[in-house]
Amino acid sequence: CDSAMILITDFDERSFLKIKQEIPEVVYSKHVADAQIIALIWSKFNPARCPSLRYVVNASVGTNHLNLSSLLQRRVTVLSIPHYCIEEVSDYVVDKVKRSFYLSRNIALVGEGSIGKAVREKLLGGYSVRILHHDSSENEIKEVFEKSSIISLHMPLTKESKDWLNSRRIGYIKEAVIINTSRSAEIDEAALLEGIRSGKVLHAYLDVIGNRNLTSEKNISYTHHRAWKSEKSVELRLRYTMEKIKVARDALLTNSKQV
Repeated sequence: CDSAMILITDFDERSFLKIKQEIPEVVYSKHVADAQIIALIWSKFNPARCPSLRYVVNASVGTNHLNLSSLLQRRVTVLSIPHYCIEEVSDYVVDKVKRSFYLSRNIALVGEGSIGKAVREKLLGGYSVRILHHDSSENEIKEVFEKSSIISLHMPLTKESKDWLNSRRIGYIKEAVIINTSRSAEIDEAALLEGIRSGKVLHAYLDVIGNRNLTSEKNISYTHHRAWKSEKSVELRLRYTMEKIKVARDALLTNSKQV
């Protein structure tokens, strides 16, 4: 492909056509080898096979689908757009908290990025909110979990956060509701199932899930990764994606003129 722009096929046709209307250079293709700029949502690719690549426009909150170390090694700039669905996801969490009105108002938020902060702000005044992080001490996690009736995960998926909510930590819980809008791999799902069947986990609201068999459990509610989605968030993601593509394109043009 001769174009500097290639969009991976996880953009739907409507989004692609809107982008192309504003940025005629874009091309819809899976073949990324000659691309200088790749825009994607979830697709994975091998940066080593893209010798001309200079920019990745990541139209997603997370980056776990990207080989960041390889991109960094090749001096590829990643432009992300993490702020398009803060209201939607935080509203989802607050709704699940309010549905658990029969529990105490002690809440643990694990991770405090933009969405975690938005959840905390929306709950201030009515709830006691404690913040944990992936590297919080085990003693602190134990102390917070023992007192919490609702636990909501808001971490990026990394090596450190994978299986963060494991059997040991679920064991600290007396009775609690679990909410996960981050990544399914942050929860050891076998341990979660054991926690539900033991009665420690009263209910799990999961917007992300790894093992689809869990959806047959009556105390698990799965929302098919739709917490982020609204008419506004879809349009924002599209607009921010176009803005980032233009930034990357203009930078390439500027640099080529300086050579």
